[in-house]
Amino acid sequence: MRKLCFTFILLLIPFRSWGIEVLTWEDCVREASLANPDVRGAEEGVVRERNLVKGSFSDFFPQFSVDSSYNAGNVSSPSGALGVDISTRQEFEVGAAVRQNIFSGLKTRANYRKIKSLLEEAKSDLLGSIAQVSFELKSAFSRMLFAQERLTLAKEIFERRQENVQLVELRYEGGIENKGSFLRSQAQYEQAKFDVAQASRDVEAQETNLARVLGRPNPANQEIRVRGDFQTSMPEKNPDFQLKVLQNPNYQTSDAQLEGSKADITFVRGDLFPALDAAASVSRSEIFDQSSSNRWATGVVLSYPLLLGGRDIYEVKGAKADKRRAEENLRSVEYRVATDLKQAYADFKDAVENVRVQEEFLKAARLRSEISRKEYSNGLTNFFDWDAIENDLIQSETTALQSRRDALIAEAEWERVQGKGAW
Repeated sequence: MRKLCFTFILLLIPFRSWGIEVLTWEDCVREASLANPDVRGAEEGVVRERNLVKGSFSDFFPQFSVDSSYNAGNVSSPSGALGVDISTRQEFEVGAAVRQNIFSGLKTRANYRKIKSLLEEAKSDLLGSIAQVSFELKSAFSRMLFAQERLTLAKEIFERRQENVQLVELRYEGGIENKGSFLRSQAQYEQAKFDVAQASRDVEAQETNLARVLGRPNPANQEIRVRGDFQTSMPEKNPDFQLKVLQNPNYQTSDAQLEGSKADITFVRGDLFPALDAAASVSRSEIFDQSSSNRWATGVVLSYPLLLGGRDIYEVKGAKADKRRAEENLRSVEYRVATDLKQAYADFKDAVENVRVQEEFLKAARLRSEISRKEYSNGLTNFFDWDAIENDLIQSETTALQSRRDALIAEAEWERVQGKGAW
């Protein structure tokens, strides 16, 4: 009867008729690299800054322009007998001009350095986005894998509890076991039934989370499952934390911001120097029904702002203050990244070593459970000792599974803090 009940429970688990898509880790990496909106947005940011850098090169080259104009108006001139002759004059002019900056107080070069620093900042942001999404992806993959294996384990525990309650029921009906033990075994059976349903719901929740990281707009159309294991790489020995700090995207972003603030100082200082430009122009003017004329001009233009109300001085002071702020921010990021690296490394090592410890506990718990079940069936041990060993086995199985999941997540965190991405 209980087996029929268990089958009925499984039928109640939501099932979608669209089919099940099974993804490997490589499948997830490939899809997230192409579809995750955070990564795609960061990539577009790099494209934008790269185009701005190319556009800033135009400041180093001559500026060429072509213009034309047409004017019409009344013209009055005296005529005989104090009369006035009024006529319409139409004029058409076309010309071209070229202008080349010779010196601008180094503002042109400073502007190029500033825009280039923004490009480096965008590149660092992209690396940081890839590292963050890779962390979320590996975490989601490991949680999904954990949820699947937890559901399988919950079903196995349910079957074990089912067998246990049948065994206790037989001993109770035979007068060997008391009613309290029988009721406890029934309660544990109900708990196992609840655990199966809860694990099933967790699979659906983790499925939604994985679909989000993959960049899928509507994860409800098809079930997603993953195939893989909790295999992690061994932590490297004696890592160079200082080098890893310099390679961290957050540090590189702050360093690019500092370079940009240095360029800002040079740029605003340019207002304190004169600007020198060379210019040349040529034009042709034609007045209808009259003669036409050609004009050309060339020369240099020297300009110097004599009075800006102190704006230039204050802008330099502000730029220097911003540079000092960027320096302090870089120092703060360096300290924080160094701390995060060492903490993530320690957590990763602890998690990997904990897997080995929990596997040993699980091995012992399985052997104890096998021996205890035989002893209880033969009346060589009481219910409470046997029940404690059964509970210890279930707890060890769950803890061992959790430790494998936690080790993979710890590895993902260690990679994220380093700025490493899955692609």
